[in-house]
Amino acid sequence: MKHVSLKNDVTKTVSLDAMSPDFIYEHNEAETGWKYDVKEELGRGGIGKVMVAFDRTIGREIALKELISSGEDNRIPSLDKMRSDEARFLREACVTGQLEHPGIVPVYEIGRKPDENRYYTMRLVHGVTLSQAIKDAGTLEKRLRLLPHFRDICNAIAYSHSRGVIHRDIKPENIMIGEFGETVVLDWGLAKVKGEGDAADSELREELNLLKVENIGMTVNGKAIGTPAYMSPEQARGDIAAIDERSDIYSLGAVLYEILTGLPPFTGKDVQETLENVKSALPVEITVYEPASPPDLCAVVEKTLTKDPASRYQSALEVAKEIENFMSGGKITAYEYSSWEMFRRFVVKNKALSVLAVLLFAVLIFASIAVFRAYRDSVGNERTAHLNLSLGYLEYAEKLLKEGKYSDSEIFAAASLYNSPFNPKSPWSYPNSYLDENIVESREHMLEIQSLLYLSRVYGNNAFKGNFVSVDFDARNVTVSPDASLFAVSGKKKDVKVYSADGTEKFTLNGHKDEVSAVAFSSDGKFIATGSWDNNLILWNASDGAQIKSLPTLAGEIYALSFSPGNEFIAFGGTEKTLWVVKTGDLTLSSAGRFELENTVRGIDWAPDGKKIIVSDSSGKIYLVGREGVEKVFDFHTEPTVSVRFLNDGVHFVSASYDKRFALWNILFDKPLNIFEHWDAFFSLDVSNDGTLAAASTRDGSIKLINLVTRQIDDLRDHVGSVYSVAFLPMGNSLVSVGEDRFIKLWRTDFTKEMQRLRGHTTYIPSLAYSPDERFLASSSWDYTIKLWNISTESAISSFGIEGTVSYSLAFSPDGQFIASGDSDGMLRFWNPLTGKMIFSYPLHSDQISVINFFNRGKNIISSGKDKKVKIFNLSERRVTKILEHENPVNTVAVSADGTLAASAGRNGEINFWSLPEGRLLFGTKGGNGKSVLALAISPDNKTAVSADEDGVINKWDIKSKKIVETFKEKSGAVNAVAFSEDGKMFISAGREVVIRNTADSQKILQFDLQYNAYSVAFERSGEFFVVSDGAVIKRYPVISEMWKLDPAKLLEETQKEAVKKLEGFKLIPF
Repeated sequence: MKHVSLKNDVTKTVSLDAMSPDFIYEHNEAETGWKYDVKEELGRGGIGKVMVAFDRTIGREIALKELISSGEDNRIPSLDKMRSDEARFLREACVTGQLEHPGIVPVYEIGRKPDENRYYTMRLVHGVTLSQAIKDAGTLEKRLRLLPHFRDICNAIAYSHSRGVIHRDIKPENIMIGEFGETVVLDWGLAKVKGEGDAADSELREELNLLKVENIGMTVNGKAIGTPAYMSPEQARGDIAAIDERSDIYSLGAVLYEILTGLPPFTGKDVQETLENVKSALPVEITVYEPASPPDLCAVVEKTLTKDPASRYQSALEVAKEIENFMSGGKITAYEYSSWEMFRRFVVKNKALSVLAVLLFAVLIFASIAVFRAYRDSVGNERTAHLNLSLGYLEYAEKLLKEGKYSDSEIFAAASLYNSPFNPKSPWSYPNSYLDENIVESREHMLEIQSLLYLSRVYGNNAFKGNFVSVDFDARNVTVSPDASLFAVSGKKKDVKVYSADGTEKFTLNGHKDEVSAVAFSSDGKFIATGSWDNNLILWNASDGAQIKSLPTLAGEIYALSFSPGNEFIAFGGTEKTLWVVKTGDLTLSSAGRFELENTVRGIDWAPDGKKIIVSDSSGKIYLVGREGVEKVFDFHTEPTVSVRFLNDGVHFVSASYDKRFALWNILFDKPLNIFEHWDAFFSLDVSNDGTLAAASTRDGSIKLINLVTRQIDDLRDHVGSVYSVAFLPMGNSLVSVGEDRFIKLWRTDFTKEMQRLRGHTTYIPSLAYSPDERFLASSSWDYTIKLWNISTESAISSFGIEGTVSYSLAFSPDGQFIASGDSDGMLRFWNPLTGKMIFSYPLHSDQISVINFFNRGKNIISSGKDKKVKIFNLSERRVTKILEHENPVNTVAVSADGTLAASAGRNGEINFWSLPEGRLLFGTKGGNGKSVLALAISPDNKTAVSADEDGVINKWDIKSKKIVETFKEKSGAVNAVAFSEDGKMFISAGREVVIRNTADSQKILQFDLQYNAYSVAFERSGEFFVVSDGAVIKRYPVISEMWKLDPAKLLEETQKEAVKKLEGFKLIPF
């Protein structure tokens, strides 16, 4: 047979023509004698294993890779599978061998062993993988030292692209860093030779399609799938034809992302979820994990990781040059530098001028904001450095607030307050003369800090108790024993760690051969059952971790299991699409009940009486299973329903799904009773022992605590990254969670919170009204309902209204006996708020009523309408006694506390002030010539009024002089509502933002954005709380002013203590 050299001419691309098994010259060791002494196994992949071997002929150590023989991995492959694996193995050897580059391992020889198994030999590289090097580095500073290796990787990939070869599986595990500094790209098994078809294409397409069909949870052992966390979106979609050099460039960006953060850009609970994230999600910003990451390197990552291939770098050489420029102090094309950053790059490139650079530093520092390095290096201008640091902390606090990390945000806001020279109590405070001269800037800066401190405080809660334990593996599930004495933690590993209540590791359950995906304690706490991807169910002794019995099942990879209430049975299921029920004492399939389902089993729970089981699957369907089989199918969720739990009554249950919905069900009905929609996927749920609370973990890093009685929801946040599992402790007032950050965290459910949310309406809320005793709140919505709320319990007492009719304004009678509503059909209606029964109605306006108010001790109602009229209605006579005319539709009317003064306003800026009860016009704008006025309020002392329009302009009126004395414009557009506090010292405006001002000088006390638009706002009489509508949610906020006057050092210390974290630079380190 002719010998074919694996070396190729540098002008030619790699060819598959010479890759036929019949055309490869190979040593037949059965004839020539085996010349290798195999020493140890280095590792193995899907089809091959690599070993250290000694070549006796040449006298050197080499790496020998051989095809995994049939049966070696306990699987019996088909003949087609064996042929496919062999072809793929040979492709890898030939492609690698035809690439000659220092960054690509050279292939020495291809042959057959004496047992006829395929092998090839390569240069042995002593060192560590880039993945291990990243883990060993630990800090950003040390990881940045790996950049020269990353540049070498880019150069090696650029070379392979020049030869027409696309790697398709670039990841840190496939890159070796030699002990002498060399960098080598390994594993070309998925490589694609451009312009030529090959088996890898069809394998890749087949496996990607298989994952889509099976939905979630497939293992990829021996598959041609690649690694989802690093693959390009086009590869994740299975668009094989679209994979080209730019796909490898995307993977290079994923590797650089991990160098900067220590984490891959995308993760998920399983392969399918990771693929979905790669296809549609954006990676977490690098600065969230590493705030000190170089912004120009972040720009390189951003450009490589764009979803559109045309927007990425178009060659690996471009990426290599960007990295080289960064290391040498040059410019990166993907980043727009500030003048200060250009100066820093100049210093790096021109070190001889560093003395001059130091002199210029004091000037250029004023252009920098929020740079911790400026604080560290600055000597000559201490106050300026601390101002920059304060601004940096403030900016980061705002970012954390938007991410819902409230305790972290409060620490950074407190640090900003402590470092701000505008704070008179800061150690670096400006002199009073400077503060007086710069009063506007000082007030704005302190208001911004005040608002962030306030929001961090009121949006957060004291639910977080602390970190229970940190694990050293990718934990995905935490399960608590019935007496809370043991915590079992499983994840992406073959064993289960069991911890005592004090956080010490008690024992390890070690017996599975693949990832443990399901864990459950028996109700008496004596046993632990585990299910794994190795298809085995194992029963353990919970007292010492001893294995009692192992059951090889037919359930495929096991995803869910549950003990029956009396522990007589264990129900389990997985990829085999069957629910199995076995006797705990027997634990054999012969004793099993078997119920065929439609898809992979994802969740299982027994009814409290043990007579029924609720089961969910990977399509989203939920099955009610009785002794005779499936009794009912609930088809609501559209993606895998990952968890289901019965409530105590055995009639209701809850479900959580990847489709971002949590549902409460009654087994008698086909549709959910209540639905809560989140903006990201749910991963797990649990229910408290008393059945009143449900906790659901989410991909976005929050735990949703849902009161199943009041339907109110609270956010628990402290994890970094996704929260994979949550479980209640038996006493019910505590729960435990595990997340992507590998922390097991403890939470209290009986926590206090500063802000209340009342949820129940489905769209915007135009009116809010307190009962006279302020125990209740009435609200109306464009969903055509009026609701009465108990404020202390956060629950709706009644809901009523008329379909198709919106109540634009509500008012309680002074005795609290009824509610009046001004409606879209022009009717004035009176309701019993407890029963929702309408008492009587009156056709008050010929068009929509905009606002109504009681006055004259409840004897009269004043109303405004689109029919251009303001009307006074007498309740005892049930008739209109006075009509006040406008030239334009009237949007609002306000009445003074003593009932002697009214103001009405509407379109074109028309506004009129009236004397009551006679209805005499005092003064006005006579038709107006401006923007529509949307809101009015009169101070309790009748001296001041405020009006607000559709452009966000607020006018402050002096009623005695009949003049506008002050005008200011809010930043976020239309102001829809205004109100004075009971004592008149404050007034509030609401639209897209909420602003509270001092009435005397109009200075802002508080300012913050809402999520949606507000159309109604009201102070409580004490002035200590206010309510505002935010979209379909009512929010009750405390009034906390002048937080910036607190001792900043003490505040910073207290916030860190409460969060169990310490601020070091721009990082929070857990205590």
